[in-house]
Amino acid sequence: MAELQMLKPMGMNQNVPPLRRVCVLERMLTVQGVLLRLGAQMHNQAGGVYVALGWASRALHHFGCVLQLAERMADLQMQCAGNGNLGTVYDSLGQYQRALHHLNKDLDIATQIRLATWRGRGGPTATSAPCTSASGSTSAPCITTTSTWT
Repeated sequence: MAELQMLKPMGMNQNVPPLRRVCVLERMLTVQGVLLRLGAQMHNQAGGVYVALGWASRALHHFGCVLQLAERMADLQMQCAGNGNLGTVYDSLGQYQRALHHLNKDLDIATQIRLATWRGRGGPTATSAPCTSASGSTSAPCITTTSTWT
């Protein structure tokens, strides 16, 4: 019902075939995704300009917007950019705990992206079993070396 209300201003009513309605909705969602990505990129650029000008508070605002848009789109690369830039600005302000928080998130997401890239090329994968060191202690999941990736 909400979709029909959204389509009425576009001149579409219940007489429009359902397939046509679906096509219009898909195009609207595609355009929305493109606009969100462009918005995130523009905020990232603006944040960089404010960093160069030494206006950290404005840079933090724009990099925060990058992170919000990236999370909304589930865009891991843009989340990396937002977290990395926020961490760098917080570090320059001497707010080391906040900087560490964002830089660690940046590292975690970058690791996820890298592992996904390796897996896509037949590379190493994370196992569910923890690694055991020579001293017998266990840690996070290992990266296996049994792979056909060369």
